[in-house]
Amino acid sequence: MREVQQSPSAEASEPRRSRHGRQRHVVSVLTRHGFGLLVQHSRLPVIRRAGVYGRPQSLRDALEELGPTFIKLGQILSTRPDLLPEPYITALSSLQDSLSPVSYDLVREVVHAELGGYPEALFATFDPFPIATASIGQVHAATLLDGTSVVVKVQKPGIVGDIELDLQIMHDLAHLAISRVDLPFLRNLEETVEHFSDGLRDELDYVREARNAERFVRVVGKEARVAVPRIYWDLTSARVLTMQRLDGVKISDVVALSRLGVDRRAVARTLSGTVLRQILDVGFFHADPHPGNYLVRADGSIGIVDFGLTGSLDEATRRELLLLLVSWVRGDADGLTEGLLMLGVAQTGTQTAQLRADMRRVLGRYHDVRLQEIKLGGVLEDLFRLARRHNLLLRGDLALMAKTLVMHEGLGSQLDPQFHLVEEARPYVEGALRRLYFPRPDGQAAALNLGALLELTTTFPQRAQRLLGRLERGDIGVAVRPEGMDPLMRDLNHMVNRLSVSILAAAFIVGLALLLQVVEASHGSLLLLFLFASGLVAAGGLGLWLLISMYRSGRSH
Repeated sequence: MREVQQSPSAEASEPRRSRHGRQRHVVSVLTRHGFGLLVQHSRLPVIRRAGVYGRPQSLRDALEELGPTFIKLGQILSTRPDLLPEPYITALSSLQDSLSPVSYDLVREVVHAELGGYPEALFATFDPFPIATASIGQVHAATLLDGTSVVVKVQKPGIVGDIELDLQIMHDLAHLAISRVDLPFLRNLEETVEHFSDGLRDELDYVREARNAERFVRVVGKEARVAVPRIYWDLTSARVLTMQRLDGVKISDVVALSRLGVDRRAVARTLSGTVLRQILDVGFFHADPHPGNYLVRADGSIGIVDFGLTGSLDEATRRELLLLLVSWVRGDADGLTEGLLMLGVAQTGTQTAQLRADMRRVLGRYHDVRLQEIKLGGVLEDLFRLARRHNLLLRGDLALMAKTLVMHEGLGSQLDPQFHLVEEARPYVEGALRRLYFPRPDGQAAALNLGALLELTTTFPQRAQRLLGRLERGDIGVAVRPEGMDPLMRDLNHMVNRLSVSILAAAFIVGLALLLQVVEASHGSLLLLFLFASGLVAAGGLGLWLLISMYRSGRSH
């Protein structure tokens, strides 16, 4: 049965659920599934005696009944074993998005409202039946006017308002749960909901997803084994995304891959290499490694789609992670503990001494274990269990990274039973460590540092003049000089002068090293060569004066 066609302004005029009515529905569903403790006014002991503490499967059923926003929250929570016990993680891992598509009439109106024309005018062909659907949007196959095959992702009408309403209610429930229920895994629920809300709002913006895809193209570069769909910006908006269609076999369909004749072991290595470079080299990674988002093409390359969920790690975090890994390899429990604290995962009440002791015990399990026998999922499971015991909270970006790596390990094992992500990661980690401890000269950075040094040279006289002026005006306090201290003060003055000259000489040497890189990059510019020669003479003169001064001082004493 066809739904009533709506006007282009349907999104704005569509009736919204009332907040009060939705709140009552959420409370009713949670209570019916045994989670009345989240909404009751009674304290936890009374509720426990009433026997209404929900089971893991009941939580899964409740979130599924509450719809898209709560389903996505459950999916995020299923990646946080540092927050939830294992039974809840297992139950929530089976949550799936709603697969109910909206009618083509509504799709036409969304496309018209966003792009200024109906699909039949903008595309040569547009399949009215979606090839994929989820809670936020659905995907239609289409052909551009020039014959190019594309897919068009269209957001469902009214979904933004529904999700915003649910997020408000979710924040209220999280605050209520924390204030009324004293359970360890609920203490950081508000922060988790806040992080989840930000991520879900990002997923609602298809322009941001398109930018993520183009950024990912720059990340993988010209790597022939990875393909990213091209974005067609003239047919893309916040609610409609048009991109190149990539054909291939779902990466988890090993039977179809065998029929295709591709080397599954090579595909597994390509997959692991891609994600390791994303995380270790760039700090920007595809964070939704669902099998449906990875397509293996006939030539064995991997097509990656759906960039609504991505993760990012700044340089400082990547450096701390590498140092954590070094501590793990060395079996350094103290280093691991300090690294966790540096990453900001420790909460109030963490007992550092006991944490170190437990860390040594966990490390003992992997003593003398061959690299090929270590499963990353097992290591992370041990660390997550340790985190829950000691009230540690894994930051959202780190939790997303951990989930991504574990899912890649699972995909790799499906493709090749002999696949070991830890072993595959060795060359990438070694490369990252080399860059950490032995960074290659950066011409651009050298030019910037040289500019800063030249600026300091030109502004130093004015700064010194201002300082002397403040001394003359009495703006700077005058120190008392005791009698009889003149010889000592002279010696101190000589020492300070020599130290100042030493620092200045060192600055010249560093500046010359930076200038030399710029000279090489400029292929022998005469001006830069003159500056280099002048600096070399000045540094040599300062060094000679310093040596003579030190020699005379030694003889006088």
